[in-house]
Parts: sequence; structure tokens; C-alpha cells
Amino acid sequence: MSRQTNPETASVEDLVALFTGVAIKQNAALENIRTSEYNRLYGIMEEIVAQLKSRHGDQRSALLPLYRHPNPTVRFKAAMATLFLRLVKQGSLAADQGSGGVSDCDECI
Repeated sequence: MSRQTNPETASVEDLVALFTGVAIKQNAALENIRTSEYNRLYGIMEEIVAQLKSRHGDQRSALLPLYRHPNPTVRFKAAMATLFLRLVKQGSLAADQGSGGVSDCDECI
């Protein structure tokens, strides 16, 4: 995490802003083939998502507005971080447990 942001005391809004910034930096690292930087940022992203998940009520839903972010990497990362939430909300996960698959979900991504 950033030296300036303590994930345990950061607000949900601060974590979302940090998530956005890390996703943009990951995109730049990937485009410029800076693998070690991308991997370091990946670890930070995982910490942010874990912190949001650990908050009361699983605050990963705060990432849902990022589905409309202008940067495609931010949209993708937000979609991946919230996919499980969207499936549970729509009942898709419960309905598909017996079939072994996940049904189509137009709103998921």
C-alpha cells in the first residue's frame, strides 16, 4: 500500500480512489512491459480488495460505479473484483449451484 494510505484506517472512498489509481498504474506498467512493477501493483490491488471485503457488509460494492470509468482497465478490474457480488445479488450463483455452471449475466460485466 501507499505510505500515505493506511488501508485499515482509510475510508471506503479512499480505498476506491486508491483502487482506481492502482488499476491505471497497472495498465501503464503492462503497456510498457514493466512486469515487476505490475506484480507489485497487483499485490496492492489484492490488499485493497481484501480490505473492502473485510469491512462491515462487504464494501466491494463501492467499486460498482467504476463500471462506467473512462479507463477500460479500471472497468475490468472493478468488474473482476465485484463479479461474485453481482452473481449473488441476482441469485445466479444459487440457481446454478446444481447445474455446475454460471448463467449469463448481462449486468455483471
